[in-house]
Amino acid sequence: MSEKVIFNFFEPNTVVKSMCDFFNIEYEQMKKFIQENLDDTIENLENNFMETFNINDQFKDSDNCYIRLKHITTCNDNLESIKSYGLRDLVFLLKKEESFLNKFLKEREIKIIYKEKRIIICGKSYKLKMNYNMNELDDDEIERNFEIIYSKLYKDKGEIEAFLRGADNQITQYSMVRHAPEILQNIDNILRRLHSSTNLVYDWSHISSFQGYILEFDVPISKLSNGNDLLVNCFSTLQGNNSEKYAAIKNGTEIRFENLKIQKL
Repeated sequence: MSEKVIFNFFEPNTVVKSMCDFFNIEYEQMKKFIQENLDDTIENLENNFMETFNINDQFKDSDNCYIRLKHITTCNDNLESIKSYGLRDLVFLLKKEESFLNKFLKEREIKIIYKEKRIIICGKSYKLKMNYNMNELDDDEIERNFEIIYSKLYKDKGEIEAFLRGADNQITQYSMVRHAPEILQNIDNILRRLHSSTNLVYDWSHISSFQGYILEFDVPISKLSNGNDLLVNCFSTLQGNNSEKYAAIKNGTEIRFENLKIQKL
């Protein structure tokens, strides 16, 4: 295998060259394989490719294979926190007392105590867990959103999610992340059930310095916990699948500010 190679699934016409560069395959050989096999199933394409070119699966953990990703984020500090810490996962931000997210929640008397798996909201402390007993909190909607928050923080470990494929309009319209971090929507759902007048998503998106961004960057495939099926992504893209697909970046990964390509929404 060669030196660092970037796979950019946002530009399908570059995928064949990236495969040739990464697997050290002559372009004409690769072109011939695609012409003869591309109509097959993804599973067969993957198996036939590895057999034809004598490739084992060690490439799946390669630090030389990079995937280009796009991530939607919103900031109220002119990207100062990302300049200081890099693009970091949700758990990192909640543990960082001085992070803008923590300060924002604290101003509204909300606090997530990560180590203790607790959230303080409307003056009351609640235990965060995956499953609540029937009617434990006397409100199914509250329980459901606490379970979602628990899943984000402890099951998914606050991993950064980003797109590895899809048109910009598909990416920017995804969920509500162009307005606020998803976790604020979950807390809002709880606040409404507790008859609170606080609206976190509205507050976040109406701070005077609010700005949304598309951040583009490259990550080693070994740092992905989802979206790391390289050959599946390659052949799916070559077959013309341009629907949006996301990747999840392993907890603890730092994406430095200087490595980001930044576009305002």
